[in-house]
Amino acid sequence: MNTHPPDVHTDGKQLPAALRLLARPVPAYGFAVIAVGGACLLRIAFADILGSGIPYVTFYPAVMVSALLCGFGPGLLATGLSALYVGIWILPPVGQFAISGTADAIGLALFGSTGVFISTVAGLYSRASANAAAYERAQRARPSSPQPAPAAPDPPYSPQAALTFKKRLAFDATLALVLTILVSVGWLAYRDMNAATETDRSITHTYLVHRIINT
Repeated sequence: MNTHPPDVHTDGKQLPAALRLLARPVPAYGFAVIAVGGACLLRIAFADILGSGIPYVTFYPAVMVSALLCGFGPGLLATGLSALYVGIWILPPVGQFAISGTADAIGLALFGSTGVFISTVAGLYSRASANAAAYERAQRARPSSPQPAPAAPDPPYSPQAALTFKKRLAFDATLALVLTILVSVGWLAYRDMNAATETDRSITHTYLVHRIINT
């Protein structure tokens, strides 16, 4: 499985310079580290708002961007670094990788499996793109016949083209599933954030009422 995207699209056009740079292993893995670092900074900046109830909201985008732009390996690296940071610095007990709650362990396992899944899809897409690009280059490199070929009622069957179509179809279906998962995670994070806000308001209201009664 390719660990980084190919240098050309399936139509043979060159990628932008930034994406061609990310096709190299060192910049690709470096980008994954930077993406996770940015996710950590966002998590720290919004720690008071997010709390510990939605620990992965800033790390899903980092994993997805790393996998889609850099490929399978960098996506796995982003997943592992994100899980390590959450396990040590967000989930209790803070400061050590020792998951105490069953719900936290399930959440961490779900995040890790989703990151591996996204990285695998990105790797398959990179390989399918490379195969399609190689097939189209080979088709263009074939010498043209000096005489026009007789018209045929049906185009000739190409196993390679059929395989490429199946890979693209599988990728589209998998991408739709990934987007569904991400939307679901975002909705759950939004719901949990609203629930946490309502809880804080209720606690504050109860505290004020008790102070008024006691005074």
